[in-house]
Amino acid sequence: MSVHVKMGMFLAIGLLVVFAWHFGTVLGLFGTAPATQSAFFIRIGIMLVGFFVASVVTSILVAKRDESAPLPDEREERVELLAERNGSVAIYVALLCLMWFVFTPLTPM
Repeated sequence: MSVHVKMGMFLAIGLLVVFAWHFGTVLGLFGTAPATQSAFFIRIGIMLVGFFVASVVTSILVAKRDESAPLPDEREERVELLAERNGSVAIYVALLCLMWFVFTPLTPM
């Protein structure tokens, strides 16, 4: 497994853990949930900015440590790029839908 794939995997697991903690507090399993809508958006903003900073830091560390890596074949690079792009979009859309369903008050039809 390449260092790039490991980095993506660890960042995705970290994001999953942070969102699991957040939804656990919202559902009352542990901790306290944000009391207002602004507190909710501040918490989500902090999580997303933290994820972005972690992504930048880990990518810099990977670039420094992986200087002598063999260059990938063009076909492998294209397949990996398409898979990563499509998978990332699917995961983030699923997370946004999950947040929408958890925080939208359900009303009977």
